[in-house]
Order: sequence, then structure tokens, then C-alpha cells
Amino acid sequence: MVRETRPAETLLAFLVFGLAIALAAPASALQTWTRDAGNPLITDAGSYQPEVVVVGGTYHMFYTFRAAFPEVIQHRTSADGLAWSAPVTVLQSGAAGAWDDDGVYVDSVLYEGGVYKMWYTGRPAGGGVNRIGYATSPDGTTWTKHAGNPVLLPGPGWDSTYVREATVVHVGATYHMWYAGTNAWPNYSIGYATSPDGIAWTKNASNPVLVPLPGAFDDTTVYAPQVVHYGGTFHMWYSGGDGAANDRWVIGYASSCDNDGVTWVREPDNPVIGLGANPSWECGDSVDYNCVIRDGGAWRMWYAGASGACNGTDYQIGTATLVGAPAVGAPCTADLAVTKTVDFATRVVGQNAVFTITVTNNGTSGASDVVVTDLLPAGLGWVSDTSGGAYDPLTGVWTVGDLAAGTSAVLQITVSALAPGVWTNVAHVAATAPPDLVPGNDTGQATVQVGGVEIPLASGPALAALAALLAIFGAFMLVRRA
Repeated sequence: MVRETRPAETLLAFLVFGLAIALAAPASALQTWTRDAGNPLITDAGSYQPEVVVVGGTYHMFYTFRAAFPEVIQHRTSADGLAWSAPVTVLQSGAAGAWDDDGVYVDSVLYEGGVYKMWYTGRPAGGGVNRIGYATSPDGTTWTKHAGNPVLLPGPGWDSTYVREATVVHVGATYHMWYAGTNAWPNYSIGYATSPDGIAWTKNASNPVLVPLPGAFDDTTVYAPQVVHYGGTFHMWYSGGDGAANDRWVIGYASSCDNDGVTWVREPDNPVIGLGANPSWECGDSVDYNCVIRDGGAWRMWYAGASGACNGTDYQIGTATLVGAPAVGAPCTADLAVTKTVDFATRVVGQNAVFTITVTNNGTSGASDVVVTDLLPAGLGWVSDTSGGAYDPLTGVWTVGDLAAGTSAVLQITVSALAPGVWTNVAHVAATAPPDLVPGNDTGQATVQVGGVEIPLASGPALAALAALLAIFGAFMLVRRA
């Protein structure tokens, strides 16, 4: 939930909410999340806002711990994302008088180039406005706050009172941030900003880009966005509340094409995760503050749940797994085109040729999980390629990965002519997300005509043999003339 609370306020809230009766969570027909049977995973009351990154097979969770006063950021590790190590406090409030001297809250964590990068919300003492800062770490434990903090400031305008709960996604040369802001607490909206380095941010002129929806579960406030970039789409899971009607906070979903980031399409069956059944750890009050990652092809979420409205505890953290894939509401499409050329159209057995395969995304949205197949015909043998291991000559599978709109990937395959014949080599787009709706340009081919056995004149023995034959021939001609 989006409220600023102290421990005493939290206790009072629990007593008030304890009068309410929680109902079972509504299910989403289009996006179904399965909660883990072992929930909650983090049972220390006051643990919320989880951020999970996987580095070298190890899961790292950073989360806000508000049972401490002022709030701190803690860190745990796991081998599977379920069983977590003991907590270590890794980021605390600044010195007296600093912009973040009265509490810090984790917002977003990326791991890039051997560096952990964290964006976090800081609160000043004396009722000042919340702002967003930046910190880095070589190991996830020792953090250095950016000397120029804070990096994102309030308004003027719709976000003039608070900016907080940012999510950051790095795509190509641009960092994208979505964050919660307001000038009328506790009614939040979500804004958008971009940066070339994750430090200097420019707010979008269309802000806010996601606002409360009248009559919906989120008709009073939307906050705590978490965004994943995949398949030419920004996928956002966000928290929303309906204020006085039910006083509950749950999780919804929206999507935007990655050439936009401003226009969002909500899931028709929002919310996608609702409150748990009474008397569970997540009944009656809050199921919010989520983090979603793609983990080995699966979608996994860690989220916070509180049960004050059914006489339970403050925030704890659990996990859920998505059944299937998120239904994309925005019309994000890719158009992949394949071309193929060869440097020599005719060869003889033993000679080499080089095929060049180019796959280009002609669409307006990026493509993920791009796979191109290029299985060599029997008369041509693989010698080498330029993929760095992404091409498998045994299966012909070239794992391209992500391909932004307007960009290309190039693979060169050096082959040896093994047998005479006319050999046609075909490359074809085998997979991409989102689907390619223009299949007519998904295939490219090139043909090599291979003739008889090559005489390897360039070799040392061949040159010696040729010299001997020429010597014999010359002696023979001299004898005849004599």
C-alpha cells in the first residue's frame, strides 16, 4: 500500500482494519498466478517492496524493512528463489540534514557489467517531500550512494508532493523509469522518465501516463509500478487501491509497446492478484509491492502481503508463478526479414565459401527470443562461424536473442565444399516474440554449385611435384632437339 506509516500508526491501522471481513481473491481469466504453497517466504513482519535479480545462478532479494525505525533496505540470497538466507542491512538513512535522513525504500535494482545499480526512495525528516536517489555496489552488500543524489525530484505539477517507487528498465541506449507521484496524497498516479545513464532523467511531457480508473479496483490510486521488457512490450504490474469503498490494495497489469512507454492498455480482468482468503497472511488488507522477472522462460513474482484487516501481521513476502504468458493488450508486433548471400557461387571440392545471413527487424516494436534456423546441406561442411557460440552447426539453430526495431544481426558461416552438386542453403525465422505477422520475408537462401576435385596447387608437395614434371618435360624437349 502507498501510505506513509510509523509503527504506532501501523498498530492503530491493524486495530481499525480488524473490524473488516476479508473475501477470497478474485481470479483472472487471462492472467493466472499460482501462489507458492510455502508462502510467506520472508516472515519478518514489516518486510515489503521486494526487488529480485539473478546473478550467476544466485537470487538476490533487496527489500524495505519498516519494522526498523527509520526504514532500512535489507538483502538476502537464495539458490532457488524460495529458501532465503538471513537478512543483512545494506542501505540506511543519510546523516542528519540529508535528503534521505528519515528512511530509505528500495525501488529498483539492475545488475549490469559487474555492478549492482539501485534506485531508491528517500524521505527527509520534518515532513519533507520524498525523492529518488541512486546507489551502486560491486557485490550487493556494500553500497555507495551517488554524490549527486537525489536523481529525480518532485514537480511542479501532478507530482509536486511526492515521487517514489520507481522501476527502471534498460533497453538499448536508454534507461526507462516509471514512478509513482502525487500532489494530493494519498491519491497517486504513475509517471514516465528516460535517461542516457540512469542518473540524469527527463520526465515525459505526457505525464502522468497511468492514472486511477473510475469504477475499477484502482479508482483512487495507482502506485509501485514494476516493468519487464519482453517481446517488444513493456509489461507493467502495478499496485492499485479503491480508497473508501473497500480500503484494499491489490495488483493489476498493463502493457505498452516498447516504442512508446506512454500509452498503456490495462488487463481486462484486473486485478491479476487479489487478497488471500481469511485467515491467510495476505487477507483483508494488502497484496501489493511486487517484483516480476523472467526466470528460465517462466514468469515469477515476489510480492508483499499484509493481513491487518483480519487480525494478522504487517507486511511479509511471498511468491507466485504465472500460468502461461501475460496477455498483451497493446498491438505490439515485429516484422523480421532474412537475407542470405554467398561470396562464391561456384566452387570445386575442397574449396571454402562464406555465407552471410542477415536478420532485420523491420517492425516498430522490438523482438525477443529470436531464433533463425540454417542447417547446412549434405554437400557443405561447417568450418567456422562468427556467432561466438550462438550458432549450432549440428542443429542449424542460430540463437539471435533480442532484436530492437530497425536493427539487424549478422552471421557469417564458412563452409567447405564436400561433394559435387548444386547445394542450396536456406535460413528461416523459427521463433520470435511477439509473433511475426509478415511471414513472406522470413526466409533467405543462397546456392553454391560444386564441381570436381580440386588440385591443391598451393601446397608445398604439389608445387614440388609440378617443378619435377616441368624439369622432366624440359629435359625431354632438349633431347629431342639434340
